Amino acid sequence: MEPTISAGEWWIADQLADPKINDIVLVKFNNDEPDSVKRIYADHSSDLYYYYSEYISPETISIFNHYEIRYNYATKEDLGDLDIWTDYIKISLEEDEYVVYGDNIDLSYDSREAGPVDRSQIKGVLITKISHE
Repeated sequence: MEPTISAGEWWIADQLADPKINDIVLVKFNNDEPDSVKRIYADHSSDLYYYYSEYISPETISIFNHYEIRYNYATKEDLGDLDIWTDYIKISLEEDEYVVYGDNIDLSYDSREAGPVDRSQIKGVLITKISHE
């Protein structure tokens, strides 16, 4: 999650909080890996579109609102008025599903590879940084 959160920082996570879009959360992708820190990009209330092309991988850069991002999921707000709807499939998330991305998009393992995460995989919402100096 660099540059938002740096290695070695300590944070308090609320395990009972209801995750919301733009919250930074602890996610458990699988039992063999430690928890990951990610940002919630979309939930069941989002108008969500999935980029699909047999010729272009999800990592291919797409241009949204004049800046480049490497997302294969996009909200209607990100797509704006661009005439690229034919490359996107509208999808709906279940009530307890979320799309999460890391802020360091080039190095992040997130919903681009793992798909949407279930609420049970979210272990807490980061609420405050603890100074450990």
